[in-house]
Amino acid sequence: MTTNNDGGPAFPERYQSGSHVQGDGRCQFTVPTLVDKPGMSLRDWFAGQALASIPDFSEMSSYRIQPGPAEEIATTAYALADAMLKAREASNA
Repeated sequence: MTTNNDGGPAFPERYQSGSHVQGDGRCQFTVPTLVDKPGMSLRDWFAGQALASIPDFSEMSSYRIQPGPAEEIATTAYALADAMLKAREASNA
């Protein structure tokens, strides 16, 4: 399933990057710059959380996931992530 909504960054990070040069006993620092790292998407994080819980779903009578090929399990994890993003959008409406 292709989705345009990845939920945005799950764990964005912003830090200062700079370097220093030592010469003749003194430190000369460059001007620090801000670096943004978006981190993984919320969809990827939701899929990972769903993947970790798939064995629990197999015990539920209303929703069964049988052990199968890795591709099927990964597809199921992303389907659950997409459902979580959809529910999240509905709750924010």
